[in-house]
Amino acid sequence: MSFFRRVPGPALLDFLEFNRMRNQMEQAWRHLRGGIDRVRDSYSAGVFPLINVEEDDDSITLIAELPGVKVEDLEISIKSDTLTLKGEKRIDERPKEANFFRKERVEGTFSRSLTLPVRIDPDKSSASIKYGILTVKLPKSAEARAHQVAVKSE
Repeated sequence: MSFFRRVPGPALLDFLEFNRMRNQMEQAWRHLRGGIDRVRDSYSAGVFPLINVEEDDDSITLIAELPGVKVEDLEISIKSDTLTLKGEKRIDERPKEANFFRKERVEGTFSRSLTLPVRIDPDKSSASIKYGILTVKLPKSAEARAHQVAVKSE
């Protein structure tokens, strides 16, 4: 508050009025956009779907959240050391005259790629989806698995 004490009276009022108007404009803009920017940006920024990747001695397991994505709208591909998830999330069509109070559910295509930490055997890979959770099991290739080396006593 020491800043405000040094500013002459009329300048302080102009500053406070300007700040109030700016806050009102930002609030109106957020309301008009319906809070959808953050969610839509996650599609374009490549952070949808959210994933976890686990590793054990024999395999890599990818778990992805894909609510509302149908199996027929999902594609999983493996090329070299890169796994790619592509798909489309569709929302039931609403009449064009629908008047939304708030619209946060988004639809559209997505693509997310990640580099796998080890070589895998793509022919033995499998995927399943249940309740919107995709699980992709990626067995490690024989050369990527840990091997025990026997130690002999001499």
